[in-house]
Amino acid sequence: MLRQIWQWLKRFFQGLFGVNKQKTKNRDSLQPLSDTDYEFLFTQLLEGVIRGWDQKRVLKFFEQLEDRATQYDWINWLEGFGGKVLAGSAPNQELGIRMIRFGQLTEFLPSLRRFGQESYELGQQILNKQKKRQIWEYTAATSVPEKPTTEVETPTPPQQPEEFKPLTPDQLLARLYQDQPLAEALAKQLDLEGGTPEQIVAAMVNQMVQLQNKYSQAKQSPTENVWLKKALEQFNQGDLEGAISSWDQALKINPYSLDAWYNRGGALSNLGRHQEALNCFEKIIEIKPDDYMALNSIGNILYRLERWEDALNAWNKLVTVKPDYYQGWYNRACALEHLQKLPEAIASYQKALEIKPDFSMAESRLTQLNNSPISQTE
Repeated sequence: MLRQIWQWLKRFFQGLFGVNKQKTKNRDSLQPLSDTDYEFLFTQLLEGVIRGWDQKRVLKFFEQLEDRATQYDWINWLEGFGGKVLAGSAPNQELGIRMIRFGQLTEFLPSLRRFGQESYELGQQILNKQKKRQIWEYTAATSVPEKPTTEVETPTPPQQPEEFKPLTPDQLLARLYQDQPLAEALAKQLDLEGGTPEQIVAAMVNQMVQLQNKYSQAKQSPTENVWLKKALEQFNQGDLEGAISSWDQALKINPYSLDAWYNRGGALSNLGRHQEALNCFEKIIEIKPDDYMALNSIGNILYRLERWEDALNAWNKLVTVKPDYYQGWYNRACALEHLQKLPEAIASYQKALEIKPDFSMAESRLTQLNNSPISQTE
């Protein structure tokens, strides 16, 4: 049995990573990955990330699978996988941490950034669910009564008084003719002082119809999550303008939706509409001043616009609220280099390496700076 399992695994990896010398020439003949394949590979990916894979190694992992699955395929699978994980009762704190770590690692990889963002957000949801579950368990544990309670018969609710029973319009009209004080009170509430009973009943019926229409519209209107899901589908299909419109609809329902602001800003940035993208990320900071991902995005956009000083200010704020975010220290160092503040840039690269000693990009830049004639003269 063990030998059969080993042979199956060997064939699986040969077909997956091209170890077999007889490679398939026709890409269309390759079988798409099953959910089991995705889950197995994703687990291996997260294991590699937590063991220190760098960006190049992660890219290589996906390049070896590009004939079998695109980034959009991965995103679609992750949506179903996330629903299954969130619906389960088992604790998945380690999984959430690893998914967040993967999202951070792919932030500056255009071919994987979207999938990384989805992984990051799902990781946060998993951790938030775990926290809520722990709080619920603690509350439930402390709320257990010391002594068993005796069964209490549920009392029958009292009958409504006759005057509070609903009336038909005809009954209400007859009642208003019989009860002048009631007619005057209702007329005053409806801004119909001096109105006849017929006018009062007509106004009340009209008011009830309007309320019913509003209720029906509210039930039929798409919720925030519906718009967010539609926007993601449009984004995955390459319809960035349509996705932005859907995020706008979500923001009309909930102006404080961080997901909508963040994704809208990312789409606008992809379209080169940098100022509008900046406005989105700045809106996130208004809502949540310590959102380091938004601060990082602000710095990235300003960096692309060659506004080095402004980008540096954004990353200064980032490392203040998130001092263990090595990518922030690295980005800060890049801005300092452009500002010719090389000693500060070197210190910032060193800080990134203190947090992540195997961060090859920071190590490479630090080596070049230390060997440059300018830094040696300062």
